[in-house]
Amino acid sequence: MADAASAQPHPSQATPAPARGAAGAPPRTAIGHEPPGWTRPHASARLLLAAGLSALLAACGAQGGTPLPPELGTATAPAVDATAAGRPTPTGLPAPDTGTAAPTAPVDPLARRLDELLAGRPGRYHVVVARPGEVPLYSRGAAEPVEAASLYKLAIMVELYRRREAGTLAFAEELVLDPAFFLEDAGEGFAVGERAPVGDLLARMIADSSNVAAAALLDRVGNGAGNAAMAELGLASTAVCCLPRGAADPSGACAAVATQDAGVYNVTSAADMARLFDLLLAGGVVSADASAAMLALLARQTIDDRLPARLPAGGAVAHKTGNLPGLVHDVGVIYAPDGPVIVAALATGVDETAAVEVLARLGALLYLG
Repeated sequence: MADAASAQPHPSQATPAPARGAAGAPPRTAIGHEPPGWTRPHASARLLLAAGLSALLAACGAQGGTPLPPELGTATAPAVDATAAGRPTPTGLPAPDTGTAAPTAPVDPLARRLDELLAGRPGRYHVVVARPGEVPLYSRGAAEPVEAASLYKLAIMVELYRRREAGTLAFAEELVLDPAFFLEDAGEGFAVGERAPVGDLLARMIADSSNVAAAALLDRVGNGAGNAAMAELGLASTAVCCLPRGAADPSGACAAVATQDAGVYNVTSAADMARLFDLLLAGGVVSADASAAMLALLARQTIDDRLPARLPAGGAVAHKTGNLPGLVHDVGVIYAPDGPVIVAALATGVDETAAVEVLARLGALLYLG
């Protein structure tokens, strides 16, 4: 837009300009008299001139409602706001895009440290970290179904407490240990044909991760009701697929993983395990008393080479581990100084010794904050 100094008159108004004096005003023949041929503009013309000058001042950057000269009236130029680029923008309108990118959200320090711990390692680490009742602080491969290893024993534990609460099973009930229960290990502390109370078998299954105890208990309750209980809790990817005296169950969540890995026994996900412990802390699994009892039992875990390994003396964890060739899991609650932290860490396709160390460092990181 042309500024005031370069504006040209419309051709229809072009007339020879009268000579001007040194001060820029039309020459006068006598004080108070106009030069020959010159007449004062009509009042309406002056009003038009005032409006035009007002608009011209606004277009050329007038700021803050600049007043017009007294002889042109009392109207003021519209107020404007100056942008950072120095160009005025009418008040109430968005400033023009100057091409500067909006600032990005700061990277969460905990997420950065966890990524530094886990990224670039062989295999896959499926991890969820959360405070009770809150959205996860960190999530990595959380929803992907994986082989559960001994984490399937958590489903058996829940079903046992559910049946005791319903009055259909007593922890004092004794089970006879069948030879089929000893296929996965020699059953340290157990003997074929021995009678063992359900409560004792439950404690050994969780605290020592006994496969013999797990097989005996699974044979007693089956997997159908337990899998249904997991689904009711919202653990859609968790299922016990194998039975001690039968073939793998190809239905439900088991079918999805069986298509990926013909050797899968049971299935879960990091998201499901984190949800289970969140529900336990809230008293939402079976009942508040049963949830508290399950957490107390999980705090007796004797396999402490992962999440608890690097904690200071007195650092408490209620958790369950799992192992198979190339698999290293640990899930539970770390009772950190600033409150409980839920963590589900499932490692697949890994060097087991290296993965155990990674999970130990993970536990220390979360405990210390």
